[in-house]
Amino acid sequence: MNWKFSGAAIITVLLFTFNAQSTTAQSKANSTLSKLTVSKSTSGARSKSAPKNGATIVVRVVDSSGAPLGEQAFVQLLDGTADPIGTAITNGPASARFLADESHKYTVKASAAGYETAELQLQTYHHDDYYQAILRLDPEPAPKAEATSSLSPAAAARAEKGLAAFESGSYPQAVEFFNKALQLAPRNPDLNFLLGVSLLECHQLAQAQQSLQRATLLDPDHVPSLTALGRVRIQQGEFKSASLALKKAISINPTAWAPHLLLSSVDLARREFVAAVAESREAIQFGQAAANSSGLLIGEALAAQGQRDQAFQVLTSFVKSAPDNAAAPAARELLRRLRQNNPPADAELVETALISARSVPIASAIAGAIPWRSWHPVGVDEEVLPVA
Repeated sequence: MNWKFSGAAIITVLLFTFNAQSTTAQSKANSTLSKLTVSKSTSGARSKSAPKNGATIVVRVVDSSGAPLGEQAFVQLLDGTADPIGTAITNGPASARFLADESHKYTVKASAAGYETAELQLQTYHHDDYYQAILRLDPEPAPKAEATSSLSPAAAARAEKGLAAFESGSYPQAVEFFNKALQLAPRNPDLNFLLGVSLLECHQLAQAQQSLQRATLLDPDHVPSLTALGRVRIQQGEFKSASLALKKAISINPTAWAPHLLLSSVDLARREFVAAVAESREAIQFGQAAANSSGLLIGEALAAQGQRDQAFQVLTSFVKSAPDNAAAPAARELLRRLRQNNPPADAELVETALISARSVPIASAIAGAIPWRSWHPVGVDEEVLPVA
């Protein structure tokens, strides 16, 4: 077998040739194959010209430690023509599977946001060959971040227009102005963050995630970006990766209330009720009125544990103290169900987590990312939720 590497490091390529005339060889090959492909393949594609029983190429994508990449990766099978002849998406332990022609040269390429592209070239031989390729994606080197204070007057002016649009609720216009500001200062983490949260408010989650990830590459300790990235991943249902971003934000700034509240949402969705209550109480301690929606999370977590009376007390206090909070309708509905002795189901726990996450005012995170001006978030509740 001939192969050639380029780009990021390649861990290994394995080839098994099945001998249809040898029962022993067939059994041995299948046994080895079984041990090597423990990850279930959930994505696949077929070469345009591949026969029904063609050579099999299975691709796994890992990070620099060798663990399955915890992000979506885009995998392509190319044969030198202009367009890929097969594409697939992997996430975590999932693998990409392609059926290929025999006696053919191919390039397998994998890429993911924030990582260097990896690729390898291989030569297939027989229609019943089996190839396993493991592509390692290394993080892109973080470009040197530009200091916010060094924004040119033109970039700052565009950013100010973006902030004014954001404050007025004109999020598409905010996206336009922040994009224009980034044309003048592309490596500014604050501007990448502001673009990301504007895209989030436009419900463009994939684009928001890309901008926020770039902000964290430029400044790995950028708490507002880590916090907003956690919220994006919650809304995408990616609770594990959300937890990682939020825990990092808390490790950098333990008194920032928003990551505590969002992490409580994650814990509730994952049925980690004790942790959910603890994080919500931390959010209230540090955020006071701004973290009032923690009342819904605490109430739901207590109810799920069968602590009906305590849940009823917390939810009632929350609704009375913050009747206009975005999470208040969900709290009233939970109170109604508790009166009927109807505890929350798993699907309702996830929905509550999403409601609470969406109720976190992004403006509060933005306030910490605008050092060139004095600005305060609006729209937070004036009453502070009492904690039982």
